[in-house]
Amino acid sequence: MNEHISLDDKLKAFIEAWDFSRLSPISVDIMLTDVAAIPVLYHWFGADPGPAPVGMAPLDVQPTELPYIQGLLDAYGEREGAAFADHNAAGAHAVHGPHLRMQRERYFDADAFTRFYRDNTTPKDTDDLRNEILHGIYETHAAKHDDILSRVNAVMIQAGNTQPAGPLAKYARTPVKQGICHHFVNEGQLKWKL
Repeated sequence: MNEHISLDDKLKAFIEAWDFSRLSPISVDIMLTDVAAIPVLYHWFGADPGPAPVGMAPLDVQPTELPYIQGLLDAYGEREGAAFADHNAAGAHAVHGPHLRMQRERYFDADAFTRFYRDNTTPKDTDDLRNEILHGIYETHAAKHDDILSRVNAVMIQAGNTQPAGPLAKYARTPVKQGICHHFVNEGQLKWKL
């Protein structure tokens, strides 16, 4: 940039006409507690952004959930020998209903985690964590399983046991690591049925 702008009469008149009474000082303490400062403090000073909020699954299934939920419906249907018409039918099932609700909690916990750290760290940090999870579950996902639901459950166990590295690892709760796997399914990086 390094452009020199001279203080001509028009610019000087604009500055002098400005109502500086609208400005007020802000203390450093206030600046440091402003949520907008978190990414800057993280980037320049390595400040810890703290833990992400816990995600909450809404009562109604969201359109963004449909790919991973369809994968779960396929798994439940294969296990039962009969297809489930939709997520409501699976949700009413004595065994698969609680399982589906748990997977939704994990999905939204991972979503809240990713959004929080995407906004308060760097995209590389969230990408690195996701890559660590993907590598941690790869062999378990690719292994032979009795059925699709066995693969899902084995991957969930392995994801929960994965110990990622990096600055976000200490905040990657078990449901977050498991929920990231459902995001992989949504994005086409994983399929439950091979």
